[in-house]
Amino acid sequence: MFNSIESSRITPPLETLRRRARSVLFRGFVPSILVLAPPVLAQTTEIASVSTTGVPGNNQSYTPAISADSRYTAFASLAHTLVSGDTNGLFDVFVQDRVGGATTRVSVGTGNVQGNGESVGPSISGDGRWIVFGSAASNLVANDTNATGDLFLHDRQLGATSRIPPFQGNGPSGPGTPGQSISADGRYVVFLSAATNLVANDTNGVADTFLYDRTTGVTTRVSVGTGGVQANSQSSRAVISADGRYIAFETVATNLVAGDTNNTADVFVHDRVAATTTRVSFATGGVQAVMSCNSPSISSDGRYVAFVSAASNLVAGDTNGRVDVFVHDRTTATTTRASVASDGAQGTNDVGAYVSISGDGRFVVFDSPSTNLVIGDTNGTNDVFIRDRVTGLTSRASVTYAGAQANQASWAGPITTNGRYIAFYSFATNLVPTDINGVIDSFVRDVGVLDTGVFFCSGDGGGAPCPCGNTGMYGRGCANSSFPMGARLAGTGTPRVAADTVTLSVLGLTGATCIFLQSDAQQAPVALDDGLSCLAGAVIRLGTKGVLSNQSSFPQGGDPDVSVRGALPVAGGTRFYQCFYRNSAAFCTPSTSNRTNGFAIPWSP
Repeated sequence: MFNSIESSRITPPLETLRRRARSVLFRGFVPSILVLAPPVLAQTTEIASVSTTGVPGNNQSYTPAISADSRYTAFASLAHTLVSGDTNGLFDVFVQDRVGGATTRVSVGTGNVQGNGESVGPSISGDGRWIVFGSAASNLVANDTNATGDLFLHDRQLGATSRIPPFQGNGPSGPGTPGQSISADGRYVVFLSAATNLVANDTNGVADTFLYDRTTGVTTRVSVGTGGVQANSQSSRAVISADGRYIAFETVATNLVAGDTNNTADVFVHDRVAATTTRVSFATGGVQAVMSCNSPSISSDGRYVAFVSAASNLVAGDTNGRVDVFVHDRTTATTTRASVASDGAQGTNDVGAYVSISGDGRFVVFDSPSTNLVIGDTNGTNDVFIRDRVTGLTSRASVTYAGAQANQASWAGPITTNGRYIAFYSFATNLVPTDINGVIDSFVRDVGVLDTGVFFCSGDGGGAPCPCGNTGMYGRGCANSSFPMGARLAGTGTPRVAADTVTLSVLGLTGATCIFLQSDAQQAPVALDDGLSCLAGAVIRLGTKGVLSNQSSFPQGGDPDVSVRGALPVAGGTRFYQCFYRNSAAFCTPSTSNRTNGFAIPWSP
């Protein structure tokens, strides 16, 4: 969820990043595609690690956190060009206002004094007011003499920075320790520490998970068993639910619940109201995992917990021998796998060590170098994916402003409560037009209304050339007489044969009608009239629909569902779609027709 960023992900060395292995357009870049973009289909990618004037930072920026409404993005950066007066040459924490455009440095002392040590690991409250971060700086607050890393809270409204009071004693394990997380209202802060003086009777000699209540000033230890028994081994990677009631954490302790005999890391949830602790990293039916379970993320109400594991016994059919993402439903005591393709195929590679679940538990974000999770994944590098647990669709989030795949590695960040916005960071240089700094940047993807499938056979020249040099854009067909970017076909809704709500929509059309076609196979693009033919096998004409305001859709009132008209079998299967339409004879003489891009939909039963 949006406020669950752990500071272990901010460690600068690249091996850490490798191990963890939207389109409004970027501000200031306004191509003619804007003419074509209706709100319902708009998806955008924008860069977040920029100065107030919109210029990307001159050094790496990563591990973003994002507010509930997506307005504010916090991130750690080594860049010194994001704000004026940044002369410390160290990692600092910044906040970018995606609406107002202003970028501010928040890892500063009251009065805007810059830190004399590295600051990393931001976690942001729901409204973006409060930022928690770890820092080795000793000059952010008065009397910081413990010579160790501390945890700080910056109030953006008052411009004030304070140290989380418990760290006036032995101090935390350091700002590189994973686990700082703030509740949606900014009241509760969860953190990890090996300090022994934060609560009474802390005698286990290992790092524990603590919660600090900023209203009462009370610190409690939450990595405990029911009844308050302290853990017999260390805890790590803790996150807090939006209301502050539930804390999910990872530990190798064996004494927090009965029957914990697997001798490996598990994921637990502590309920602060009921004072109970339960294990959530087990298979449906209660069988415990045979390998470690790590990196929890928790939904707003604490019902769903996502985590990663290489265990092969959490779900049936897990035979890939890889680290996967799982989601446990605490209400039904069921566990499902999220790191799969839309057709259910399991990933061919490990997922990274970070996962984020939306506030309602519907969407799960993760990263992986697997090439089979979406159609057309040919970049050979780590990508960020989003799994819709309601529709069963998996799509790629680390794509360019135009929807093309990234040209370098990307890593997952948090997803907003409603599942629409995803923060991530990437080496890619093609995600927005002005990214020319050649370093890791932080981005925000607006997935809009999630498509039900994926594009193929674009008229962008990536496959066969368009017939008369009328190159279109990625995810669209070849250019036509009115729209130089080409016409775009996409689908929304639920592609389930038994509960079909799919609508095929086209924009950027010319002519009076659009013929919607379906096939059971695709082919390499073949030049035909003004466009490219993409369909093969058994082709079905779904229907001929009128064009209004250069747009058309199927089905419309009185039409059968796509699955019915397309005669899909009960078992489902992937089908391929394209739209044929008329074009001006003077555009690409002597042809009088064109085609959209192809669109593939994986149907489930």
